[in-house]
Amino acid sequence: MPYMRVPDSLNEITLSWLNEALHSKLSLIDASVTSCTAKMISEGQGFMSQVARLELGYDKEPEHLPRTVIIKMPS
Repeated sequence: MPYMRVPDSLNEITLSWLNEALHSKLSLIDASVTSCTAKMISEGQGFMSQVARLELGYDKEPEHLPRTVIIKMPS
């Protein structure tokens, strides 16, 4: 499996990156991410890295896809 670069910040998380990440892990899906809202959850909590919750929207109603995911990025 080819290496997939992990974003260094929330600004680097794009819809294109999210779709590539989901489609590479879940090859049978036919939905695409069309929106993403991010909220940092690690600020002031003593984490050594950046942790955020992403709320995802799709172009189709996903049966088995997450509505939210947690992403951990290097600090």
